[in-house]
Amino acid sequence: MDFTRDGAGFRALRAVIGASSSDMACVLRVQERAITRWDNGTNTIPAGVWSESLAIADAAGERVRRAVSDALAHAGAAGVRVVMPAAAGDRIIAARVASALDCAGVPVIVGSEPGEPDGEPGAYVVRV
Repeated sequence: MDFTRDGAGFRALRAVIGASSSDMACVLRVQERAITRWDNGTNTIPAGVWSESLAIADAAGERVRRAVSDALAHAGAAGVRVVMPAAAGDRIIAARVASALDCAGVPVIVGSEPGEPDGEPGAYVVRV
């Protein structure tokens, strides 16, 4: 997918990644107000930030595809438990995996570690 280097393109890229403005700010190591300014077109998106954002989108898509494929291959009747990690970039991936599995009709349980049960006995556990 091609994105334009403007506010609309940046918002579309974030939507595809599934990143909130705060998550994207964390991943890009910038202040959240910079994300808001880029979203609104108030400020120009720096070339390095744009390149990094596109790379994040590509890498995120590949990680989601691998995790969903793996989960679909191993999911049984008990479904899949997607563990929600602490890191913002990984939370984005985990949320997209859970959403894709849900759309595929797989029972999905989302939770965070540590110490939570893995949901249904026999549920396949996905950690990104």
